[in-house]
Amino acid sequence: MAEFFVQASATVLGAVIAAIVAFVLARQSNTAIEKRDAHQRKQSQKSALLRLQTRASILASDVASTMKVIDIMLAEANAAGRTGWPKHARITSIIGSFETIEFPIEELEPLVEAKEFDLIQGLVEISMRHKEFSTAISTYSQLRLDLKNKVTISRSDGNVLSAELSQTQLQQLQPYLIELETLIDQAISMGRGIEKRANSLVQGIGPAARKFLADNTFPKITIHDASQA
Repeated sequence: MAEFFVQASATVLGAVIAAIVAFVLARQSNTAIEKRDAHQRKQSQKSALLRLQTRASILASDVASTMKVIDIMLAEANAAGRTGWPKHARITSIIGSFETIEFPIEELEPLVEAKEFDLIQGLVEISMRHKEFSTAISTYSQLRLDLKNKVTISRSDGNVLSAELSQTQLQQLQPYLIELETLIDQAISMGRGIEKRANSLVQGIGPAARKFLADNTFPKITIHDASQA
């Protein structure tokens, strides 16, 4: 009888130990899976934030490039003694794709989880403003091209075309010219604001991502203000 109890106890003990081992192994396996899933999720979030940062940088560069073209045109016209001319006479059509840049929700999701709501709002707003800016520049460029079809060019001096207009022709064109001047004035003002705001947002993505991901390898972008150079 004693041997039976010893054998039974040994069997129960063996079963308990086996159960414990199985539980520990299962828990370790679950922990490993959880760690792997957490790592994959973190890498996915990092990739999304990198795409977001790249997209925001492209937006900022697009506006900066357009504004640089405008500044060069104005500087060249001013250097040629045409400072007093209206802007539409000094700024020709601007060539570009004028594609709008939007931020997909999956790229903004990590910022939502990080509770970076000001950054999210800023990015959404700058995307909308960039669309308005692109539309304004595109519309101005087309209207500026169409202007040549409304007048007869009498002479050219380098890249400056001149047309002689009668008082009647000038009066007829006046609403069109006012529209051109108003449009380019609005576009320039809009572009200055977008450029400054976009640069600030681009520079803010890096620190926010580093904090959320606990990853100091995430790139930080510093944009130097050319106007301050």
